Amino acid sequence: MNLFTINYATLGKNEKKQMYYDFSENAQESFNKYSDKTQILAQLLFINRVFNSYSEAMIKVGKEMSILMKDALNMLWDYLENKCDISNFEAFSNGIDAVTLFLNTGEEIEAEENLNFWERYSDEWHYTTNSILLLNAFGALFFQIHEKSIDWYSISEDCLLGELNEIVGSYFENVYTNPTDGYKYDELELRIGQICESSTFVKIISYIIKDMKEAIDSEEKGVNEITSLRAEYKNKFLFSSIECERLAEYFK
Repeated sequence: MNLFTINYATLGKNEKKQMYYDFSENAQESFNKYSDKTQILAQLLFINRVFNSYSEAMIKVGKEMSILMKDALNMLWDYLENKCDISNFEAFSNGIDAVTLFLNTGEEIEAEENLNFWERYSDEWHYTTNSILLLNAFGALFFQIHEKSIDWYSISEDCLLGELNEIVGSYFENVYTNPTDGYKYDELELRIGQICESSTFVKIISYIIKDMKEAIDSEEKGVNEITSLRAEYKNKFLFSSIECERLAEYFK
């Protein structure tokens, strides 16, 4: 499915849910003629929106975005602007890969440089773990760059899109909820389908596609356009300030 030739809002219930499940695959298909850097930029633009809204919501409950994720965001923008020292970028990439693996699976961090990376941010892991999936999304971008293989995992139902789907269902929309949280398969499918149909989730998908198009439009314009987008997206949000009041409940 080409994401640029369909209107998500007009799709049927089952089509919306299937597009959610197949989002990363559809993104790869839609971007198959564009450069790796354009695809990294497209993912980063949307992640930057999420980062900004999560940051605002966290402040409302007396928390703050972790320095690690701030550093990851800046490092990725520097990479796209050709400002990165390659050795520093590789070290950061290896470090964030080791840390996300440990936080998600418990796999021990062994390499000394990665242990040093862990220690550098050790005072703020309570902030970082407020949104493991945002950290995973950043880690996925570094991994795609390192491996020279674009898979769009960062914005998928297994990563950031899945987290946003659950946030919408829990804090924004009146959808089917099992009070015990012991969802059977059919119940979970019903809930996800209702979330995918909701106006909030439709808006989220529209932002993703808008950011994809921004990245494509910038492909032939050079580094100055990337610099301009970096400045612009400091003030781009996924949720309004009022909506961030609801989002703040997620970070309590």
